[in-house]
Amino acid sequence: MVTYSETLERIKDKLWKPLHLDINKLDEDNDGSADPNYFNALLFDITKADEDTRLFLLEDTFDDGMPDDLDFETKVPIGIIGQLGTEDEGEYGEGVFGVIAQPDFMLFADIENGEGNKVPIYAVDIDGTALEEIRKVADDITELDFKNGFAPQED
Repeated sequence: MVTYSETLERIKDKLWKPLHLDINKLDEDNDGSADPNYFNALLFDITKADEDTRLFLLEDTFDDGMPDDLDFETKVPIGIIGQLGTEDEGEYGEGVFGVIAQPDFMLFADIENGEGNKVPIYAVDIDGTALEEIRKVADDITELDFKNGFAPQED
């Protein structure tokens, strides 16, 4: 089993700062031929937030209901993909969740099933309402290929 701390150590240069990724990587039917569809993201260490902040984040994110198969003991929140509330990079920092404006997906590290130095990553689509299930999107967080900075703007 790989710990949450070990997973965070491998992505420490990406934590608490604006990132972006091609969300086509989250689509299990993507064959690689689709044009990139960039979304902003924030990877975080949920343990850096106090209990009230963690509860607020989870309750606010899942205000329409929690997936039935989501167990926070084994699947630990590690990131949000969606609209970020500011492009001022000075507003980002450890423990700052207020920069999340409108989440589309929440990412979870499956620490129970991590092997070697890989931890499976799961996502829940939370754009509007939570889906009834959580689904695997990568064998490891590094496979999602997060890029530093905000998503490129379409012309």
